[in-house]
Amino acid sequence: MMIIDAPEAAKHIEKVFGNAGATTFVAGDDDECRALLQRISPHFAIVDPSISGVGP
Repeated sequence: MMIIDAPEAAKHIEKVFGNAGATTFVAGDDDECRALLQRISPHFAIVDPSISGVGP
């Protein structure tokens, strides 16, 4: 799971992980992250801390 507010960077990272066989979920902000975490339990997360400074 990625929490990142840079759409182009997210697309690139998603492609790289997808090519490696990983399923990727992208959240653009803390609220989207919380909604995703209601449905999935990721093995790891990439978090851009500059989005809100609070985090999920």
